[in-house]
Amino acid sequence: MTKMMALKKDLEELRAKEPHMHAVVFTQHVAAHAAVVLMLKQMGIVTYELRSGVAAKHRHNAIKAFQAQEKQAKVMVSTLRVGNCGITLTAATRVILMEPFIDPAHELQAAGRIHRLGQSKEVLVKRFCFRNSFDEAVCDLHKKIKSGKTSVQNGALPADAVRALTRM
Repeated sequence: MTKMMALKKDLEELRAKEPHMHAVVFTQHVAAHAAVVLMLKQMGIVTYELRSGVAAKHRHNAIKAFQAQEKQAKVMVSTLRVGNCGITLTAATRVILMEPFIDPAHELQAAGRIHRLGQSKEVLVKRFCFRNSFDEAVCDLHKKIKSGKTSVQNGALPADAVRALTRM
């Protein structure tokens, strides 16, 4: 199953349980962002976008509209660099990370846009990770970071971690 198929299935199931669901999808890749937006629009889900090149006023209006508690399913699709800090998206109850981010702190920052002061509902964070791929190598790196076997310092990985990732 591809990530897009998994995302579609997950959102269809969520919408069946919560017809007025609000979710946020984060990706690092512009092409993935565009593909997710297209799929969501084809599904008939109200879709908002946060990505580079969008004027601050448009971004503010998209956030405001997403946060409105209207009786419709809504999804905010954001690239990581644009949407992982400085915004509040507490209307959402689901965070989907389309791929693992090299630095797990970025994942926490992204999820923190939804799970923060003012959030009154339970939030589920889901991360898609392909087996036997670069994704899996990044997830393995996260395990090493969490266990203290390696660390990210000043935004940089140690050379052995970079070598492990580049072997994929």
